[in-house]
Amino acid sequence: MDVRKFTAAAWLPAPNTVEAHEHGWAAVEHWIREQEKVAGAPSVLLTCDFQVDDHGLLGTYRRGSTHYSAKAGGPPTSGPVFVHHPTRRAMRAAQDMALSAICVWEHPSDPVLGWAGQVHAVDLVTGQPTRSAAALAEHLDRLLFAGNNGYADRPGARDARHILAELRDEDLLGEDIPGALAAYEDISVAAQDRIAGFIDRLRAGAHVVQRRREGRVSGASVPVRDSSSERGSTVRLFTMAVDPTGG
Repeated sequence: MDVRKFTAAAWLPAPNTVEAHEHGWAAVEHWIREQEKVAGAPSVLLTCDFQVDDHGLLGTYRRGSTHYSAKAGGPPTSGPVFVHHPTRRAMRAAQDMALSAICVWEHPSDPVLGWAGQVHAVDLVTGQPTRSAAALAEHLDRLLFAGNNGYADRPGARDARHILAELRDEDLLGEDIPGALAAYEDISVAAQDRIAGFIDRLRAGAHVVQRRREGRVSGASVPVRDSSSERGSTVRLFTMAVDPTGG
């Protein structure tokens, strides 16, 4: 499978201070304006819905003309696409629209580090292209191969769990695996959600195993995040016997 191609790509890691937020807006706007000059076409905004804050940059986009929602999507556009606080579904829609450049403002609960590493998007904080860990490449190739049915069939799910367990053992799950898969057109949002769910269960299993080793529990209520592609999901508590391999 081939990674998506853009003439330029950038992202802003979720700011965690007021100062970083303001610097972020300046960096995003500068990058977008430069790409508009390169493309010779105006930028468009894509958000999860039409409810956005009143920051000046966002206010320059007009609903139905240059501002689109992920639910309805928008047409392919030659100008840069700016996607603000995307879910996985919004990332899919934004990439489908972008014929040239794309800029992503990350939401804290929906990381895009994996995507940025695959398309080598410029980190607008550091000004440098983002690179995934070199050790991830072979595992990711195998995971992509296993996903020809979206990890929905038994062999695909089995292989995915095995590969993810290897990634866990090599301390690579922090590379944002679902986000990395989002950079590949043939991997659906549903498939990304399934991988996120497998990862949640792997982490929950590791948590229980560690607590058992410490002699603290014989069974446990384990927090497992709802890995839906839509924001607003809650953390649920499960009392369960956990297979530490994620099976």
